[in-house]
Amino acid sequence: MSPDESWMILAITDHPDGYGGDDLYLSRVNSGEWSTPLNLGSEFNTAEYEYGPTVSADGKYLYFTSHRSESADVYRVLLSNVLGSGH
Repeated sequence: MSPDESWMILAITDHPDGYGGDDLYLSRVNSGEWSTPLNLGSEFNTAEYEYGPTVSADGKYLYFTSHRSESADVYRVLLSNVLGSGH
């Protein structure tokens, strides 16, 4: 969850619009209500498991675990690539 509680990234298992296993989703607060979680897409999710989303202390990076290379590896991406502009 973001420090200001305006968005959160979560892992959802076997969602109907998922790629398989656990996938990463983004939900934002709109008018005091959480939006329907949006799948982050194939840039982040695979047919394997993606989970454990964590934001770096400086708020610049998203870390998550993926099994896409047949082992549990940690990936780092710019948080701005996840949230888009205006986060």
